[in-house]
Amino acid sequence: MMAIARAPFFATRRPMALIGLPVSLAMLLSSCAPTPPVAAPAPTPQARPAPRPAPAPMATPTDWRDLPITPGAWRWSPSGGVSQAVYGTQGAAPQIIMACQGGQVRLIIPGAAGGVIQITTATQTRQASAQSDAAGAVLPLPAADRLLDAIAFTRGRWQVEVSGHAPLLLPADASASRVIEDCRAPR
Repeated sequence: MMAIARAPFFATRRPMALIGLPVSLAMLLSSCAPTPPVAAPAPTPQARPAPRPAPAPMATPTDWRDLPITPGAWRWSPSGGVSQAVYGTQGAAPQIIMACQGGQVRLIIPGAAGGVIQITTATQTRQASAQSDAAGAVLPLPAADRLLDAIAFTRGRWQVEVSGHAPLLLPADASASRVIEDCRAPR
């Protein structure tokens, strides 16, 4: 067998130490060098807010109670011994006339032709045939008719529709009630 000669301890370790020294020195020097400047990050694009949508058009009310009142006001007068209430704007032709004649309350819609007339209150709706008169469409109602009570005691408004004429949305008023009461009073 052959004997292996052993080298002294430092003889094998010295070359490693000599290599490690320059590497350690290079690492030490590199840690002292300034860090390269970091490029500023590119700005992130901001999402533009979407333009506001156009407001939705106002919905047209479908319930007669939501429609605007016909412009005008009620006025009561004892014209020629006849109790009557006239609705309309001052200085213009009346929109509707309620008159007590011969124990009847006559609803007169000037400018409308005779035909079907519909009266709607908070508690009652009725269709009837209106007569054509020189004054317009006329609907005579007996003074004791319950529709007149519904008109007098309606909540806020009532409506009159005549074929071929714009609907009238009328406010409840003491003038109309006065005509009804005058017509019911004993003579």
